[in-house]
Amino acid sequence: MRGQARGDGGGSGVIIALVGQFRKLDVSISGDSEIDKKQQKREVKMQKIVFVCTGNTCRSPMAEVFARAHFAVQGLEVLVASCGVAAFGGGPASKYALEVVDGEYGLCLKAHKSQMACEDVLDGAVAVVAMTSSHKARVVGAIPALSEKIHTLLEMAGDEGDVDDPFGGNIDVYKSCAAQIKSYIEKIEWRKYL
Repeated sequence: MRGQARGDGGGSGVIIALVGQFRKLDVSISGDSEIDKKQQKREVKMQKIVFVCTGNTCRSPMAEVFARAHFAVQGLEVLVASCGVAAFGGGPASKYALEVVDGEYGLCLKAHKSQMACEDVLDGAVAVVAMTSSHKARVVGAIPALSEKIHTLLEMAGDEGDVDDPFGGNIDVYKSCAAQIKSYIEKIEWRKYL
């Protein structure tokens, strides 16, 4: 019975047979286990921040991974997402965004899939972070209820201006863009938005 699992008939756990030894694991199918309860409480406390750019293949995905890394270092539990005002759903991050994020920062965008900025994606966000004032205006135009929650990345860091789109540029343009995004993410006082 090596490596096989079977139910114990009681519905309160699973019996696992490993090299002839049986152990009962407390696994609740109904979602009533202590682990499930802790996870549900944790999910309720999680704040959501969404980064927005144009196609969701360059700037906002880079911002998303930089923010995740920054929040982890700061000990902040934040759900981070990204989207684009003109994104085609399901597309990968751009080649140079992948290369820069991995090669320069040791982070990964390989699993990224682009998504359109819409109510489903933006719902529940405590902050929506636009790469440009144009992105901010488009989101507010489509979803006016977000007007108090949306800011540009530079505004949040106490600066003015936009993050220029690296799309179509060479790898050095992407490196510069990534460095700018990472720098501003690290300058923002995130706790005042959470």
